[in-house]
Amino acid sequence: MTTYNVVETFHDLYVSVNHGATHIVINQTGMTASYGFAKIAIEYCHPLNVRVYALINPSFQSYHYTLFDVEIMREDIRQLNRMEIDGFIFGALDSDNDLDIQLFS
Repeated sequence: MTTYNVVETFHDLYVSVNHGATHIVINQTGMTASYGFAKIAIEYCHPLNVRVYALINPSFQSYHYTLFDVEIMREDIRQLNRMEIDGFIFGALDSDNDLDIQLFS
């Protein structure tokens, strides 16, 4: 079973990797990590064969997104793909608080 270590700082990432983590999820206070943190995380982890995933969330308030939030998320995904991130973790809820599958289809 794969374990994903969730980290918010480079120090957390460094400690996790040095304790054997093979899959890291980066975020900052529950939101999408900054470009700089993502870049450094990927540059540090990939040579060590550690996969890096990004939490995609433009707001820590909820998982109900506006059209502007969705566009921000799409742009974050484009930029992180260019940096060769290994994957994404995100979720979205519809007005009934059910998983909003249509939003990301």
